[in-house]
Amino acid sequence: MTTYQYGYILLRERLGQATLEDDWRVEDARNRIPRSVRESAPLVEILSRFGEQGWQVAAAPAPRVSVDEHGDTLTQYFLVKETRDAA
Repeated sequence: MTTYQYGYILLRERLGQATLEDDWRVEDARNRIPRSVRESAPLVEILSRFGEQGWQVAAAPAPRVSVDEHGDTLTQYFLVKETRDAA
């Protein structure tokens, strides 16, 4: 049987570095990622660290992107984790 878990992360990007601002339902994966990476790393590195924990960016809905008053880009990525149980 295949089960799916869903969650999201909100990343703030500034000058090529990203910071994990918020998350929902991905706490176990977040806690396994070093704090230094969560607080300032290239976007690709943060997403790949979640990938190492089995979380992938969902095909839909598309990431939500906005720009704040400081010019930082805020992107909300929806994540999905597929788990297959041995039958």
